[in-house]
Amino acid sequence: MAQARSVLAIFGVMIAFQASADMELTFSPMSEWDKKRFEGETDYQTMLDTELNTSVLYGRSDASASGLIQEIDIDLTETPWVSWYWKVVESPNVTDESVKAQDDFAWRIGVTVTPGLTMMSSETIIYVWSPNKPHNSFWGNPFSPGSFKMLAANIGDKKGEWQYVSRNVREDFQRVFGENYRTLSAVSIMSDSDNSKSQSAAYVSPIRFSSSSIPPLKFP
Repeated sequence: MAQARSVLAIFGVMIAFQASADMELTFSPMSEWDKKRFEGETDYQTMLDTELNTSVLYGRSDASASGLIQEIDIDLTETPWVSWYWKVVESPNVTDESVKAQDDFAWRIGVTVTPGLTMMSSETIIYVWSPNKPHNSFWGNPFSPGSFKMLAANIGDKKGEWQYVSRNVREDFQRVFGENYRTLSAVSIMSDSDNSKSQSAAYVSPIRFSSSSIPPLKFP
């Protein structure tokens, strides 16, 4: 019996360790995120969403582009999955996001690796809500096609409803860049409409990294 209790105790520690490896990046407080301004300034606000029962981030851009970034080490061998909910109210007025004049998105969520000694060696996958590109397709960012790859993570373009995204980041880097990276160095988020001189408005939940894919919530 004592041996059985010891085994259970060890097993319990293992479960606790696995659970503690999961990580959630929230937007409250906003001070944990550094603001990066590119053109004008996107209006970011946190608010409580009753459907998700959590604090979410609202982003509103008016021919503007500023983002939020958090430099943080995330072990992709322990937590390769990233998941979030997003809801778009208004998309930028674009028809082809692969050209510079239309490189705008209601949401873009970036995950960055830095395999070299400086950020000059970094590579980034940017998960985007695109009303024009096929789901799961990717392309080089028109301003920096070698280091930044855009990946359409939304399914359809239905406005005003929460949509769930769950991605294996490590597998996505393998597919997009052909590299098996082990550690992220930064996570970023931006809502922008500066190139198309239009507007966007959207919501996003906290961003969670986990050891396995998490099933989506069931809404009434």
